[in-house]
Amino acid sequence: MLKNAGEKYEHAPPRKIGVDDWSYRKGHNYGTIICDLETHEVIDVLEGRDGETLKKWLREHPEVEIVTRDRASSYSSAVTSVIPQAIQIADRFHISQNLIEALNASLKEALPEKIEIPNEDNEKIDQTSECELVFNSKKRV
Repeated sequence: MLKNAGEKYEHAPPRKIGVDDWSYRKGHNYGTIICDLETHEVIDVLEGRDGETLKKWLREHPEVEIVTRDRASSYSSAVTSVIPQAIQIADRFHISQNLIEALNASLKEALPEKIEIPNEDNEKIDQTSECELVFNSKKRV
């Protein structure tokens, strides 16, 4: 279905594209899907997910100005070598993933591994596995 969708693509040459890999069958056969970011249509489906296949496609489409992609170095180097003037942007999913990884690293540095929260009698409650808010009728801790 994806290959047929790509074959039906008959619009102006794409200036903004999204590139991502996907699996035909989990862990076995991979492909690269290219979408037009302005029309949100599938432009092409390439065999494999290596940079060489993408390079070949990009040589046929030098008008591309913007490429959104995942963090794969093969896609990055393909775009840089064929259309170095193109702007490369991490796609939304990978921007979020980068943010979460940076946040986790910062929190690990900033917070202690063990947090002790005193209860009403000033006794410490050990919260080694997870931190949770303790509510009671008088105050919020």
